Amino acid sequence: MKAEVGYNTILPLLFLFFSFLPISISQTTTEKQILLQIKHDWGNPPALATWRNSSISHCNWTGIQCGTDGSVTGIVLSNQNINDDVPSTICNLKNLSILDLSYNNLPGMFPTVVYNCTNLKYLDLTWNRFVGEIPIDIYRLPSGLTDLNLSFNNFTGDIPATIGWLKSIQSLRLEYNLFNGTIPGALGNLTQLQTLTLAYNPFSPGVIPVELGNLSKLRFLWMTQANLQGNIPDSFQNLFEMRQLDLADNSLIGSIPPGIWSLKNLEKVYLYYNNLSGPISFNDSFEAQYLAEIDLSINFINGSIPEVFCSLQNLTILFMYNNMLTGEIPQCIGRLPSLTEIHLFYNYLSGPLPPDLGKHSSLYSLRVFGNMLTGELPEGLCSNGNLTLLDLSNNYLIGELPESLGNCKTLQLIKIGGNSFSGEVPSGLWTANLSTVTMSKNNLTGMLPNRFATNITILDLHKNQFYGEIPGGIGSLPNLQTLILSENRLSGWIPDTVFSLKSLTVLNLSYNQITGEIPANIGKLSTIQSLSFAGNKISGLIPDSLLGLKSLITLDLSKNIFTGSIPVVIGKMQALTSLDLSMNSLSGNIPSEIGNLKLVFLNLSYNMLSGPIPMPLDQRMFSNSFISNPSL
Repeated sequence: MKAEVGYNTILPLLFLFFSFLPISISQTTTEKQILLQIKHDWGNPPALATWRNSSISHCNWTGIQCGTDGSVTGIVLSNQNINDDVPSTICNLKNLSILDLSYNNLPGMFPTVVYNCTNLKYLDLTWNRFVGEIPIDIYRLPSGLTDLNLSFNNFTGDIPATIGWLKSIQSLRLEYNLFNGTIPGALGNLTQLQTLTLAYNPFSPGVIPVELGNLSKLRFLWMTQANLQGNIPDSFQNLFEMRQLDLADNSLIGSIPPGIWSLKNLEKVYLYYNNLSGPISFNDSFEAQYLAEIDLSINFINGSIPEVFCSLQNLTILFMYNNMLTGEIPQCIGRLPSLTEIHLFYNYLSGPLPPDLGKHSSLYSLRVFGNMLTGELPEGLCSNGNLTLLDLSNNYLIGELPESLGNCKTLQLIKIGGNSFSGEVPSGLWTANLSTVTMSKNNLTGMLPNRFATNITILDLHKNQFYGEIPGGIGSLPNLQTLILSENRLSGWIPDTVFSLKSLTVLNLSYNQITGEIPANIGKLSTIQSLSFAGNKISGLIPDSLLGLKSLITLDLSKNIFTGSIPVVIGKMQALTSLDLSMNSLSGNIPSEIGNLKLVFLNLSYNMLSGPIPMPLDQRMFSNSFISNPSL
């Protein structure tokens, strides 16, 4: 009896087991066969070599994701060099929810075959070769689709309003296409949208649809270079979840809506390169306390920098350059703990720099040139050892350069020209990690050192009070391209090492007290394009070795004591367009070869030249080029 009961119990269980097993095997076989058909339809690309009939589960094939039952839920074949149409067989995978074919060479129009992928939630066709318009029946995409990425293709025309019927969409990316129609207000119907990118499309000129203010869940809006005009809609104050707002590089006008600064979750705001105007104003309160990056540069914004910015403990970047800002930089800005980059150049700012700048944060870049700033430099600009770019040019700053700058090992660029700095340059500054040094038009003094930072490419110290000889150590700068030491009190002669600088393109030593002759090895400066020794006391003959300066465009040897004739080799310097040999004691004829040069400037006045003016030079544009040469 017991055996009979056991038999009767086991038999149904075996029946259930074997009846279920063929269904599972059949489903797996079907999925595999569909994938093999897809591979065939794609022309058997090498990237799908693992897709083949074998004992290996299709769930382990390249780019395949499966559910627990072995059904294909995802195809991720990004950057696999697939270059055929999306096959209709792909939607035979009934559980397919993810389709990522980005970074391939898929051709043709939008693949409407995906309309039949009924469970599709994520579709990424980025970086392919799709063309034409997005079809007006785009609403036929699966109703559960949450992510649609069509960026970096060649879609044209309008974005169809029917796209607003895809109510489940959370991310819509359309940047970097060729859309030349309009931006539909129907996008405001996508109430689940969190990411919307329309940047870098040649849309027809138009305003930002006010309906976008309905997207209360939107976190990321990118509309850079979308041919936008008109005002920023006041409805944007309803974008309560907004983290990043980017409307840069358009033609927007009017003031920034005060409500923008009431968005509590806002972290980054990019409105640069527009025509925005007016002062920055707020509603009853400033609530965007999580702001980390503010870029309002290249507009017509006036008024002062708001003091309330001093409450932004996460602020790392403050860019407001090329505006019409007035007043002082709030001193409390210098106490922000996260601030790394401050670019406020080309405004009308006055007063001193915040005294605490650099003390409380890892300041990386300070660029405030072209203002009306006064006072001395803060001592602690490099306190946290991160300062790399310092541009204070063309202000009214005074005093000596802080000694601490000489200990700033990270500094790569320093531009302080056009101020009233005085005293000697901190010795450590010359040997820092600098590549660009411009300190022109100040009252700096002292002798130049014999050791410089070997990375220097630009050294511009003109119009200061430096004295003594030009140090030979300058010749050890292998990357030096520009050397301008004019209008100082330098004396002695040019060291031979200068003529071994292989990368030098500009050399200006004019208006010093340099003596001696131009050495024959000047021809080694094969890359030189601009050469000026004007206003010194250089004597002797102009050397024939100038012929070695094949790239020379500008040559200025005026106001010296050169004698003898003009070398014929100058007429063979085919790149030369500007030649100034005035105020010397040159004699003899003007070489006819100079007439073959394509000169736009020529001055041979105040010499003792004689004979005829070469015919090509005897014209109105050079009528003042030969003054005070009685025998000419």
